Amino acid sequence: MAKFGDFKTFAEKIEKSAPKRKNVRAKAKMIGTLFAKRNIRIAIREAALRSVSVVILYKKVTNSEVKRYEAIPLSYRYRKTKAGLRKVLFLQDVREKKQVKYFVMRNILKVAITDRKVKPDWNVEIK
Repeated sequence: MAKFGDFKTFAEKIEKSAPKRKNVRAKAKMIGTLFAKRNIRIAIREAALRSVSVVILYKKVTNSEVKRYEAIPLSYRYRKTKAGLRKVLFLQDVREKKQVKYFVMRNILKVAITDRKVKPDWNVEIK
């Protein structure tokens, strides 16, 4: 039967000889907690089910500017961006009625549900 100390030195030797992997997600930055991100998705879903608009605080990647939008949630999609494949949210802008915009979910800072009833021009796919 091997001694416990023998196993420890054996494990250390194996770890030193193992190839080192790069951290794949080193560039990914999470803003807020996982619970906060979940609350954003819940608020968007609730607004879509109730047919009300949402107010979104969105941080632009290009110049780190934070903007406020009022819009109607329509659907989620995956889009290829400069940073890679990202989950995006398509919204119909309330101010410019016919304009559909998309926002990367990772860059949405806050979402607030309004009590303003709206009728979207396109089908709402969020269930």
